[in-house]
This record gives sequence, C-alpha cells and structure tokens, in this order.
Amino acid sequence: SVQAEVADAAIVIEGKPVSGGSFKFYREGDSWKFDLEHASKLARGVFAAIAAQRGVTEEALLLDLLSRTSGRAVGQEVWVVPKPR
Repeated sequence: SVQAEVADAAIVIEGKPVSGGSFKFYREGDSWKFDLEHASKLARGVFAAIAAQRGVTEEALLLDLLSRTSGRAVGQEVWVVPKPR
C-alpha cells in the first residue's frame, strides 16, 4: 500500500506472503528509500533461517527479496543511509 510519503510491500517467498511481515519505504524527494532498520527488526532470525535453507548469505537473500518485490534489480545502493527526516 502507498500513502503519500510511506509505502508498505508484503514479503512474498516462493509465491506465498509471509504472515505478519512487510517492508517499509519512505519517499525522499523523487526517490523511495528502503527502511532497513525496520526490516532488521522484522527479520531477526527469519532471514537467517531462510538464507541457511537456501544456502545463501542473509545479504544476498535480502537483495533478492527486494529485487523480486520491486520488480527491478536492487544492489548495494540499498545500504546507503537515507537523510534524516
């Protein structure tokens, strides 16, 4: 869902939404910024378990999930800290 300056995107793994979880984004000018802090809180343990199951790093898993959710390739730029609001 998108509301003016804030958006939520459901986490979907293998075509199934993850219960109780969504990524958060905030509009900054003409760009949307991913709320990595929120994702970190949400993901404690969950990303580690999924990454281990798939045999990838947690970072690789997160970038893959973001890419699938956004519909475009997401790379290392996601780690750039947004400007304070």
